[in-house]
Amino acid sequence: MKLIMFMGGVETLEYFSMEIARYLEEKGYEIFWYNLLVGASEVSRLKGFFDANKSEDFIAFTFNHEGIAGEEGLYFLDSESVKDTETECGQADCKDSLNSQKLASNPKLTNIWDNYHVKVINMVVDHPLYYHKYHKYLPKNYHQINIDKNHFEYMRHFYPEIKNVSFLMTAGMELNKDRDILPDRPYLFMDERKYDIVFTGNFTPKYILQKPIEKMGQDYIDFYESVLTRMIKEPKETIEKIGQEALIKEIEGITEAEIREAMQTMSYVDLAVRFHYRELMIRALTDLGFKLTLVGEGFEYMKLKHPENLNMLGSGNTKKCLDSISQAKISLNVMPWFKAGAHDRIFTSMLNGAVLLTDSSTFLDKEILTEENCVRYSLELLRDYEASGFDLGLIEDFGVKLRNLLEDKEKLSKMANSAYIFAKNGHTWKDRAKIIEKLFYT
Repeated sequence: MKLIMFMGGVETLEYFSMEIARYLEEKGYEIFWYNLLVGASEVSRLKGFFDANKSEDFIAFTFNHEGIAGEEGLYFLDSESVKDTETECGQADCKDSLNSQKLASNPKLTNIWDNYHVKVINMVVDHPLYYHKYHKYLPKNYHQINIDKNHFEYMRHFYPEIKNVSFLMTAGMELNKDRDILPDRPYLFMDERKYDIVFTGNFTPKYILQKPIEKMGQDYIDFYESVLTRMIKEPKETIEKIGQEALIKEIEGITEAEIREAMQTMSYVDLAVRFHYRELMIRALTDLGFKLTLVGEGFEYMKLKHPENLNMLGSGNTKKCLDSISQAKISLNVMPWFKAGAHDRIFTSMLNGAVLLTDSSTFLDKEILTEENCVRYSLELLRDYEASGFDLGLIEDFGVKLRNLLEDKEKLSKMANSAYIFAKNGHTWKDRAKIIEKLFYT
């Protein structure tokens, strides 16, 4: 069996892929790395790999539809479509002018994965509603992994034609797993860590997120803003529940197919509520006087009362994020709107010796989080803090608890050790790769 994996796309996803590949290569699998940056010229090299291994079975593993999103070279008109196109254009070279727009509009497409009978496994680490437009490109032999149980149910409900769908949590990354930085221990001691609290991520203000729906008109803006308002007020609810209820209320007689189509525009709400609470948590911490180190982009757009409490390190790749977390006493996580899954920041914080500070869910409380391995905060508390006009009295107790913890190095160390042991024994990409490998043979 031979494998195909992808590089040159989203940097974080490539990092995840490299972590998975490490285990697979140890098991003896040969991996062809398809470079998405090279584009169509990479296809001939891939075909050579297929032709040189004709007796083998092939598996392609990817994240977030990379390589199965209609990319030129990997997707092309089938022979019958080419004949039709030549007739319509009146010239043979019309077929050479294909671009992504034409590919997207032409239903008679084939792809290299089907031509070479490749099984494609796609791990989607965002909500599936973001990828509705790519479903027309799915290979015939396709398996989708979802990192949230609600996403899994969403796929089962709205895409029953996709038969092979499963759930698997994301995982964490350990900077010092090879002991090439600290040979005698997995991570820095608490008194060696220079940052009190670190957050790795990005921020996009609402006025930028809103630009796509502004083109749709004021009625649409008002509709999506009403959905966002409800999401902010009810932070335990999911985007799929509130989104569907809003569509059914707004459009009399809307069909399941129409809901499926309309849900992709709920990406605005999903992103806006995520960044809203991200800003609220950072505001709360800085209002309480905590010094917060940020790795990522867009934080200058946040409306904060005390921006002087921020230490902004600028944008950074995965390695820079890991470096920063590994030097933090506490690592802040603000969940994307996953209510039955985890974010990799949870496990990465644990694997690098930082105490996790996170919002939670029923799923996380049951499967992952304990009093011994993390500190939890409430989205409802942040909601009420904003509604009060930012009355510090509402969050004072939380601030005292967090400050006492930062001053108690022994307790911090015990929590970090408990979390490290937990994550190391079941929540690394090697652990996930073992499960993914089983899908090769099903």
